[in-house]
Amino acid sequence: MRWGFARNMVFVLALAVEVTAQTRPDFSGTWLLNAALSVGLRDDERKGVTLVVRQSAREIVFERTLVGGEPRVIRYALDGSESTSRAGNTEITARSRWDGDKLLSEGTQRASVLLIRITAKFKEVRHLSDNGQTMVAESTFWRGNERTDRKLVFNRGREGR
Repeated sequence: MRWGFARNMVFVLALAVEVTAQTRPDFSGTWLLNAALSVGLRDDERKGVTLVVRQSAREIVFERTLVGGEPRVIRYALDGSESTSRAGNTEITARSRWDGDKLLSEGTQRASVLLIRITAKFKEVRHLSDNGQTMVAESTFWRGNERTDRKLVFNRGREGR
């Protein structure tokens, strides 16, 4: 009788772990910015952005390339620990965690432009829709009392595009 109960508990726990794992989407792949559906784009982003994402159980890596530009690589740890990335003149320190099927990232961006140092706090929520064919990244940036909201919509692309 006890063995049956224990076996059932193991099954329930395994099912709970499987369901939890399924709620975490895999953002891996090549993504192309859909400028028509995005809000708050900068002028250089309107020409086009390609985002290559590599994701493992421990981290997610975003390689973002503007048309005619060099790739910027940002890494986020997925266990809630702090990670720091440097891309060009920008340093990003952030913590990321899962909230169901959404990836939440919060942190600070620091950039040096000429002799001016710019710091902004940010919060980003990223999720997939359309059966994994669309990725949406909704961000809020605070620089002093100034708030900027952005919504970037990416469509799944093909390698080499």
